[in-house]
Amino acid sequence: MNNFNLAIVSLLLPFVACSGGAKAGADATTSDAAEPADAGCDNELDCATWIQSYEREVVSKLSGHSEISPGTTLRSRFSIPERDASRDYIADELRAMGLSVELHNYGTGTNVFVRIPATVEGASLVLMGSHFDGIDDSPAAGDDGTGVALVLAAARYFSEKEERANELLFAVFDQEENGLIGSQAFAEKMRQEEPGLAAAHIFDLISWDEDQDGAVELWSADPGIEALYREVAAEEGVAIESVRFGSSDHASFIGNGFAAVGVSEEFVSGDNNPFYHTIDDTYENVNFDYLEYVSRFVFIVANRPQ
Repeated sequence: MNNFNLAIVSLLLPFVACSGGAKAGADATTSDAAEPADAGCDNELDCATWIQSYEREVVSKLSGHSEISPGTTLRSRFSIPERDASRDYIADELRAMGLSVELHNYGTGTNVFVRIPATVEGASLVLMGSHFDGIDDSPAAGDDGTGVALVLAAARYFSEKEERANELLFAVFDQEENGLIGSQAFAEKMRQEEPGLAAAHIFDLISWDEDQDGAVELWSADPGIEALYREVAAEEGVAIESVRFGSSDHASFIGNGFAAVGVSEEFVSGDNNPFYHTIDDTYENVNFDYLEYVSRFVFIVANRPQ
């Protein structure tokens, strides 16, 4: 058994025990929102047996593997109508979780965000974000359907969680592929309205792990955020690679003075999706076991004081 298999067994063992096994091979394209938790689970994360099937559903619809709405199948998420359809789907998913959706129209595009309060006094405000647009002529399943799937799964998980150590802001950004336009507008909004934002965790391209080591790459991480990731990684047996990289939405928050990090597969380190920015960035080429593994890891990180 290689290092990744050992690590994923460690993270998912309670989940497998409580659910009878992850749906790793399922082609889940229908909602399982009513799937009940197993009363025998030790905690909410162990009992979140729906994570992979839900993330598959999200990526499937965003990448044109299945209809995003009745009669509509996306070719890409590049044109204004395609981005509008993607945004509407994301907003509807968040509303279905019982969350109050806010739209941030900055002129050439529109971001979507929701808030979930903390359950403790004196909590920090923490952002989890990704971009929902893609390049032309690509289904953009990995880049960044996987990041959107993680953020939506995180919103669902924390909306159901009984105890939250942080106030959480979940955001999906428009026009990343056009020069980080959406996240730059949102970071400027936060600088003006929420200067106390403690940390921005931005997820981009979490789709590939050919060497199966389960490594998570941190892009230009704030030292305090990196220390938190390494602390949780040591507890959970997750490999961390820290690199300097600025071509994603985390750079918008760093540039506006916030502590931030980009979280990805080993894009800079070389174990990256070879179909990135091509017509073959499809649902079939996403490693959903790896996406679930990273999701479970960052859910733990996001619930630590920051």
